[in-house]
Amino acid sequence: MGLALGLAAAPAGAQAAVITFDDLTCSAGGTPIPNGHAGLNWSNFYCVDGATAYGGNSGYNAGRVSGSHVALNGLGSPAEFIVTAPGGTKFNFNSVYLTGAWNDDLIVTIVAYRDGTAVSTTTHTLSATAPTLVTLSLSQIDRVRFSSAGGTPHAAYGTNFGYQFAMDNLDINFNLPATGVTAVPTLSQWGLMLLGLAAAGLGARRLRRS
Repeated sequence: MGLALGLAAAPAGAQAAVITFDDLTCSAGGTPIPNGHAGLNWSNFYCVDGATAYGGNSGYNAGRVSGSHVALNGLGSPAEFIVTAPGGTKFNFNSVYLTGAWNDDLIVTIVAYRDGTAVSTTTHTLSATAPTLVTLSLSQIDRVRFSSAGGTPHAAYGTNFGYQFAMDNLDINFNLPATGVTAVPTLSQWGLMLLGLAAAGLGARRLRRS
């Protein structure tokens, strides 16, 4: 499952990315997200065309924030993403939009890890008819696990039910700039560069006089 990345220029030490899943070829039945997309490995996450899945009559359609594609947890089972290499670059987990695919009041638990230790556990109750913005603002994370349970079938979605959720616009920041992402100097960095140039010019004048 491919992921659309919106990369923005950021200060050195941060690479902003909003993963929208909209540059992928996603089937109405779901396509596994391949490892390596967006610098992450994915387990039990699938990409689906929410606009066409189940004739558009599901939380996959209601949960679309941008474009037509969303991610989902296969069979309603736990799913996670992790940095591509152990001990690799960590990321800040800023926010994500979640929607119950079939159940009203679906409960999703998000556990974020750093170096094998859980550093944050939060629980969120989702709507099946509109995305819920989950803001976490977690730093130095290398693994995030989602699990879901509970809720009641949304009557308008027919006989379908389950613990699947739709995920869109996953907002993270890697803690090192990637190739092609230009760091913008801060005011203090510009000041240091100007001081360095001035010192170099003064040294050159002294050499010419001696």
